[in-house]
Amino acid sequence: GLLQQLEGTNYREYSTLTEDFLRDFMTDLQIQAKDAENSHFMLFTGAEGLKQFDSAIKSAAASYQLIDTHFTSKHGSDLKFGNNYRSYKGLLGTTFTVAYNPLFDDASLHTEIDPETNLPYESGRMVFMDMSDYEGEANVSLCAKGADGVDRSMVHWCTEGSTTYQGGEASKRMRSNDFDGFECHYLSENALKVINPLSCGQMVKRRNY
Repeated sequence: GLLQQLEGTNYREYSTLTEDFLRDFMTDLQIQAKDAENSHFMLFTGAEGLKQFDSAIKSAAASYQLIDTHFTSKHGSDLKFGNNYRSYKGLLGTTFTVAYNPLFDDASLHTEIDPETNLPYESGRMVFMDMSDYEGEANVSLCAKGADGVDRSMVHWCTEGSTTYQGGEASKRMRSNDFDGFECHYLSENALKVINPLSCGQMVKRRNY
């Protein structure tokens, strides 16, 4: 339900990513996060998104003078990249780190294939998440279902067949099935909560049709 929480917020399409396009988008998000504490963003994307980001940063850096890890233009603008072009610091103190999400590359989940890359179009989706704090609470948090002290974040139980869960000898007492062994079951009921979805957003690779 994370993408559903971001619907109607910041959404843009791109064909070829540029640093200017990226900077403008991040500036808009930073303005929406003006009340944030410990401000930091994460960018989650697939293989195509990583390639687009790397290419955009290298193109921007080509016109800048490298001073240590800083790229400075003749007009005095300053950008900083690190970790093999996997982190970014731009205007208004905007900082984000790029993280790979393999689900965006799963062709069994995303069947629309980009003929230019042979990857799913979803591989180019870029999801920007504001990982800052607001009034001491994390903007993005994992919530588990539960009430009256019952924790449903991870419930674990076993059904015994011929073997007990502890691995002891089978007794003559009643068992739950005729399986020669025992079964373990797990149940997890949780979800992601976003306090300020307006400071998050998506950039999606434009379809070529």
